[in-house]
Amino acid sequence: MLKRFSFRDLDWLLLAVAVALAAVGVVEIYSTTLHSTLAGEYRKQLDWVILGVVLALVVSQLHYHQVV
Repeated sequence: MLKRFSFRDLDWLLLAVAVALAAVGVVEIYSTTLHSTLAGEYRKQLDWVILGVVLALVVSQLHYHQVV
């Protein structure tokens, strides 16, 4: 069961640190594969990062009592 979404309930610092860490990983993949045959692989990593953030936001809205 989902609860009502509120921007005030999110841990913005934790989300910012996680996104910043993921962004560093995407930049490393981009710079490593820039002039190789794997030049577009950073896009796949970026897709997974976006999916992970969206999934984390959805899971954060679940009532933890009903999960257990």
